[in-house]
Amino acid sequence: MSSHDPKDPKNLMEGDLLGPLNPLQRDDDDLVAIDKDEFLPGLPLPTDVFVRTSTGKAIMIAKRGAKSSLQELHVSQSQTVATFYVRREDYNAAVEQNLKIAGVLVRRTEIPISRKASFLRTAVQSVFTELDHLGLTESTLEHSRMAVQAVTSLVQSRADYLELVESLKPLPGSIIKTAVAGAALSVVIAKEMGWRNSVNLEKLALCAFLRDVGLRDIPFEILKKSHTRMTPEERMIWETHCVRGAEILSQLPDMPVEVIATALEHHENAVGQGFPRHLRDMKMNPFAKIVALADLYIDLTFPSCDHPGMSLHEALQHIEFVLGSPYNKACMVALKRAFSIQTTKPEEAEAARERIPEITDPDRKITP
Repeated sequence: MSSHDPKDPKNLMEGDLLGPLNPLQRDDDDLVAIDKDEFLPGLPLPTDVFVRTSTGKAIMIAKRGAKSSLQELHVSQSQTVATFYVRREDYNAAVEQNLKIAGVLVRRTEIPISRKASFLRTAVQSVFTELDHLGLTESTLEHSRMAVQAVTSLVQSRADYLELVESLKPLPGSIIKTAVAGAALSVVIAKEMGWRNSVNLEKLALCAFLRDVGLRDIPFEILKKSHTRMTPEERMIWETHCVRGAEILSQLPDMPVEVIATALEHHENAVGQGFPRHLRDMKMNPFAKIVALADLYIDLTFPSCDHPGMSLHEALQHIEFVLGSPYNKACMVALKRAFSIQTTKPEEAEAARERIPEITDPDRKITP
């Protein structure tokens, strides 16, 4: 095919999109939006790729297996085309390719963490898009596991976590960034507490990664507000995401009980001042104790519409002196020690000797 052939998808211009449809059109609406950056240049495309015309019709611009860079297509550079689409039934293939590549890239020592973080965020975005469009299935659960395996491989130390977080902050997508950061920080805390079992560390990362899955059922008008700007009624609706998340996760028979428990309990705290069930430390799932502290720390340190985000020391002081340190003491000591902050209080020395057990009761049932 000639490089000037007007039927070549590479040469489609705005006028071609708005004119008569070519034979590669698709009339149905069974398509999922996907960011062009989710396709790495030079790799075979895992799916056919479409764009939409002004009338809503879909036109194929690249076929499965093609190695052309979508970013170089004329249609990709047109300001009238903001989004690519793939068939709903093919989206799993796109997600899986991204996650497999992410799993390889995070182990490459010559690649800076900033680049790894950028692609990891893109891969995780694919998982969340899949979850939003296709719901929680065995496939999306497996893809979530692949995502947290990449996170746990990337974060081997405090320095790795800090560099990852600094690389994530400028990127778009707050829920996606906090899912990745929460998984990473939970692993950092657990390692400082002596956790060594890789299966449990990956399960813990999965707990943190899926902790806010219930937010998908909360109206966007509420989600876009900071907590301080919510009305009491909106706050009550927002708080239901814990129960809703546990209900969603409970639909899969093979979902680890710790993941369900953490979705339900990640806003609880050791003194019973959390929600939704006001549990105290002894009643909380061990995995949820770690994720609850990580969740709050990330909420304080990540920029939002209301504040630029606290520093590490400001966040720890807020937790200790403003909130009264209401979280599990062993977790709090582990968080401070992970960031090389001395623990001098007598109760901290005692807490440092505590260990949250890695193995939980597999027969424990979680009732939202």
